Amino acid sequence: MTRPIAASSGGLDLLCPVGDGLQLACTVRGAADESPCFVLESGAGGIAAAWDHIANALAGTAKVISYDRAGLGDSLGLPVRQDAEAGAQRLDALLASLRQTRPCILVGHSLGGLLAQYYAATRSGRVAGLALIDPTPAAPSLLAGRRLLGTYRLLLRGLAVLTRLGLRAALPKSATGRTPPPALVQAARRAAGNPQHLRAFAGELAALDATQGQVRAHPLPASMPILILCADHRLDPDGGDSELWRHRLALADDQGGQCLSIAGASHLSLLLEPEHAHQVSQHLRTFATLLAGAARSG
Repeated sequence: MTRPIAASSGGLDLLCPVGDGLQLACTVRGAADESPCFVLESGAGGIAAAWDHIANALAGTAKVISYDRAGLGDSLGLPVRQDAEAGAQRLDALLASLRQTRPCILVGHSLGGLLAQYYAATRSGRVAGLALIDPTPAAPSLLAGRRLLGTYRLLLRGLAVLTRLGLRAALPKSATGRTPPPALVQAARRAAGNPQHLRAFAGELAALDATQGQVRAHPLPASMPILILCADHRLDPDGGDSELWRHRLALADDQGGQCLSIAGASHLSLLLEPEHAHQVSQHLRTFATLLAGAARSG
């Protein structure tokens, strides 16, 4: 049974059972109306609190659901499988627990973009529109730093062992040059000091090959509306014509959607920097308005 953890100015915090002894922590903001609900899918090892700037902005006009995936953040229980299909099944269960039956606007950042893409491809009737924010590519050759992932997984597992022995992980003051909001700092410190979170983070990276393969095997339906928002591609070391940027442009074009670059933004600042998050929120609201107009005219 879904049970509340707390009620705050940011929304209602809940724990929702999704099977296999797992419970997902989620925050529900805003009020249900005729607009589609936004469901926010974090990047690898990400926590729902990282969406606070965007979620609070969207909650003024729609219901917004952000959550910690299995094993991450404040969720309870360590999952056995962490590929895209396993994640999609848990998202199905989460939405059922929240009695969210109408199609949603699914928003995914980084690895969450891959997971959102798979969900929209395999459960298109439950998704009104797909928004990808600097998404991880489905093609392994386009993933920068891929050779370091194995080392990073070992580091995370080593940190998980050390946290069980009492070591507190140190957090950078800011990922974007500014001090993050206190609520995000607190949530990040809980996650960094939780061996379960670190092991689940490593598990998501270990499942990346399977996740990418599942996404490649399930193309999006031609009718799926899409919006892709990216960090400033002009800051890419390969320049504005990088292969990854062209890949994202092609994905948006194939779906008849848009691919936009946020000037001056980095991968993390799209969520954490207030100015960039504000621009992302504006684009998401415009996307929702276009979807609503298309639904009325259809």
